[in-house]
Amino acid sequence: MSGRSVAVLVWAAWASGCVYLNGIYNAQRRFEAGERARVEGRALEADSAYADAVRKAASAFRSEPEGEWADDALYLLGRGLLRQGEYARALSALEHAAARTDDPDLRQGARLYQGIALAHVGDDVRARPFLDEAVNVTTDRDRLAEAYFWRGRLGVRSGRVDEGLFDLDRAERSNPGLRISVLFERLALGVTT
Repeated sequence: MSGRSVAVLVWAAWASGCVYLNGIYNAQRRFEAGERARVEGRALEADSAYADAVRKAASAFRSEPEGEWADDALYLLGRGLLRQGEYARALSALEHAAARTDDPDLRQGARLYQGIALAHVGDDVRARPFLDEAVNVTTDRDRLAEAYFWRGRLGVRSGRVDEGLFDLDRAERSNPGLRISVLFERLALGVTT
């Protein structure tokens, strides 16, 4: 093989890696845009951003399913699917991300969102340990707030209303962006304070 052929192969491998990482980066940016739009009440914009994130993350994963960043692609895919209401598919992607990653932070996040997906489908028994774990170990403020929020919802649903309301209060304190969601939960219970 000539020196030029080797150079072309090296360049192609490098370019392929750049496209792969760029795909994950773009998926992450679109997911973050979806999160901002969701919190700000711009549902259509959020839905569009999540759909883009899912498409880009899925494409990145398909291009290198055994690649170094495949766990990141699965994590993004799972969270995007979760936000789109595709709970079974989200759960599958998040389970695979948690199982294959060696990044403790990514594993924590994937396990939290597994709990949220399970809570969405009403599997509270399986969801609760994931949410308890997240409350006990996560250091990310936004993820902690979501863990409190969903654990609060489970508490209320299971009849442990005081415990649930306490977690909902902690969710709002951890992330004031959850204020409206917490307010809706309280209104559903007829509790306004």
